[in-house]
Amino acid sequence: METQNKGRSPGEPPPRPQPITIQVDDRGNFTYTPAVRRAAPGEPVSWSCNDPFVVHFARQSPFDRVEFRPSLKGEGLPPYSTELATSRPGVQPGGYHYVVAVERDGTVFVDGGCPEIVISP
Repeated sequence: METQNKGRSPGEPPPRPQPITIQVDDRGNFTYTPAVRRAAPGEPVSWSCNDPFVVHFARQSPFDRVEFRPSLKGEGLPPYSTELATSRPGVQPGGYHYVVAVERDGTVFVDGGCPEIVISP
């Protein structure tokens, strides 16, 4: 997804990506850094994890898509990272909950109630 240029002056750098790091221990306990990602409209967000994963917005997504899977494996990044996701034009401010599934050694761990992105007004 392209980063939106709305609201920026010519020559102004694009907003800095807002990363979300997902960690899961061997018992299936999830940790998100940050626990709640707060982003302004148009700020790109990405997810990363050391294991294969899927992020899915079940009810409503602030983005053009509802599902994100890792696609990038760059230097200095965890083995699994998503492309940048930028909120869609006209997105309503507020909290957007999503579900995360992580596969480790043949076991899939799912967190369906905790992670959230808050789009500021």
